[in-house]
Amino acid sequence: MQVGLNKPRQAGYATGFLEGATGADSMQPKNPITDPNYDAYAQGKNTGEIAGIGAMAVPAYAMTLKAVAPKAAQMSEDYLRKIGGIADVVPVGPNKIPSNEILFPNRTLESLNSAEKSALTKFDKDLGNQAVMRREILRSHFDQLVPQEKRITKLVDKNILTPQDLLNTQIIGFGGDQLRAGVKLSGIKGVPLSKDVTLQGGDEFAFLKPNYNKNTVWASNEEAASGHLSNIDKAFEASGGRPVRAIKVGMNPEGANFSHPIAQALVRQLDVLNPSKADLKIADEIIKNQKAYGDMSGFAGLKSPDLEKQLLEGASNISAGDLRKSLVKSLSSYELKKRGFPVYEDVLDASLVPSLKNKRTGEAGNLIYEPQYQDQLITNPIYPHGSYTHGIPRQAGGVIGGFENTVPIEILARKTYNAKIAQGKSRQEALRSMQTSHWNEQFDQESLDAAMQYLQNQTKK
Repeated sequence: MQVGLNKPRQAGYATGFLEGATGADSMQPKNPITDPNYDAYAQGKNTGEIAGIGAMAVPAYAMTLKAVAPKAAQMSEDYLRKIGGIADVVPVGPNKIPSNEILFPNRTLESLNSAEKSALTKFDKDLGNQAVMRREILRSHFDQLVPQEKRITKLVDKNILTPQDLLNTQIIGFGGDQLRAGVKLSGIKGVPLSKDVTLQGGDEFAFLKPNYNKNTVWASNEEAASGHLSNIDKAFEASGGRPVRAIKVGMNPEGANFSHPIAQALVRQLDVLNPSKADLKIADEIIKNQKAYGDMSGFAGLKSPDLEKQLLEGASNISAGDLRKSLVKSLSSYELKKRGFPVYEDVLDASLVPSLKNKRTGEAGNLIYEPQYQDQLITNPIYPHGSYTHGIPRQAGGVIGGFENTVPIEILARKTYNAKIAQGKSRQEALRSMQTSHWNEQFDQESLDAAMQYLQNQTKK
C-alpha cells in the first residue's frame, strides 16, 4: 500500500505511474538497491501499466483508481498535475485495446468467420463510448492482478453422497439458484464495486458454518417456505415409513437474478464505469418500461438514493424479487452494454458455484438433506438472508450432503417426470414444475440403476 508515502516516495510513485500508464521510456535509471524510492516507483509503474491511462480520460480513470487505492491515487494524480505530467483529457481510441483478444480470446484475426468479424466491427464502434472503453480496459488488465473476493463465512466440508444413499427413500425436489454463499465481492472482473456485495445463496448456504451448526438448510419467503414444509409432510405421509430426502433441483444460471446479489453487483459498478448522463437517462427509461415481470413505473432510477432500498424492498406495484429480475433483464441488454453498462455475464461468472456454472436446468443432487416431519419455519435465522425472510430447517443430526457430480432430476425422479410429460408438458415445463410444485416418489432399484448408468456414461465422455 502507498499509504503514508513521504514526498520523495510520492514523486517516485508518480514517476513510475506516468511511465507505466503512457508506455514512455524511463526518465532516469532506477536501481532497486541504491534508490530508496524504488519500491514506490515500481508500485506506481505497475499500477500505471494496469490502468492504461493513455487510453482513457483521466477524470474517469482517477475515479477507478481511487476505488482501488484511494490515497495512492490522489497523491499520484496531484503530483502528476503539479509537474504537468498529465492533461485533463488523454486521447481515446479503439486501437488502444486489442479488441479481438477481448471478444475472441486466443483467436487470431485470420481465424474469425464473417459473423465474428462483424461482431468485432460492432465492438470496435462501441469502444468509442468512453464508459465502454473504461469497462474494457479494466476487464482486460485488472482481473488477474487485483483480488476481487474474500470468504467471510467459513464452509464446512460437504459429505459426499451417492445415488446408493437414496435407495428405498421417499424423495422430493425443491428449486434453487446456483449462487455461492459467504463470499464478499469487491470487484467484478476488474471493475471495482462502490460497495462490497455479499453472496448468500444457493447450494453453499446449508454448509455455511453458522447455518450448519443451527440445522438451517435453506431460506425463502414465508409462503414458499411453508409450501416446502407442506411438501415434506406429504412425502412422509406417502412414504410408508421410508426415510424422506429433499433434493435441490438446479435452476438455470439466470435463476439467480431473483436474489439481491446479482442486481447489487451490477449497479455498484456504475460509479466507476460512469456512463454519461444521457445514457443513464436512456437506461432509466428502458428499466421503467420493462414489463416482463411487472409494473416498473415506480423504479427510482439508477442514480437515486432510494435505489439500494428498492433492490431489497421493491417499489409500488412490484415486489423486490420481480424488480430485481426486471432490472437485471434491462441492464444485461446489448442496448445498455454498448453504452458502457456492466457485463452481466461477468457478474454471473463471479457469483455462481464454479462446478455448477455450466449445468443445465434440472441438474440435481448437489445438495441433499434429511427433513423432519411437521417441522416449523425459522423466523429469526442465525444467518439473515437479504432476499428472504425465513429459514428452512433440517433434521438435527440427520443426513446432509450431496453428490460429487449432479444427476438430472428426470433420471432421479423418472416416474414423476414421465407423468408430467404424459400430461402434455414440454421438457422445460416439466422441469420447472419439478422445481416449484409438490411431488414425491420412491427412489427404488430402477431409479438407482438409471442414476448409476447416467454417471457411468458421463465418465466415458
